[in-house]
Amino acid sequence: MGKILYTITNPVLTLYLNDIFFAFFKPDLYLNAMKTASRPLIDFIEDHHLVIPEDNICFKATVQFNINGRRGELISDVQIITITEKDIDVIYLMSPEIKVNDLPDFYPGDRVAFSYFNNQCLIIKGISPQDGEYIISLFPLDHYS
Repeated sequence: MGKILYTITNPVLTLYLNDIFFAFFKPDLYLNAMKTASRPLIDFIEDHHLVIPEDNICFKATVQFNINGRRGELISDVQIITITEKDIDVIYLMSPEIKVNDLPDFYPGDRVAFSYFNNQCLIIKGISPQDGEYIISLFPLDHYS
């Protein structure tokens, strides 16, 4: 057996170093611990460095939308969570402009399709009962916890 060179007794530092290790050296294990279910969503989170120790992810994004022929763009806070009991990823858009533009603000992974264009944006495709087909593109601006 090898020798233990250092012992870390600070629990916060231990958790922080453990998170860094898993996020850097074992991102698949780290993301599995977050329970993210969708491969395009996992790639998006990894490429934009949105991995954080909590179970949800928050960031600001430029949101481009095309819903029933109406196109537009706005800035919104975005939250990604996973409902672990059902293994479903959910994306929330949290901006007053969402309702003003008559957009859905809730995108559950079992009712929409996620796709990802490498290092660019996450695409959400779905169907709204009121407006028909829509496409939402999320371009991250920054990341915060």
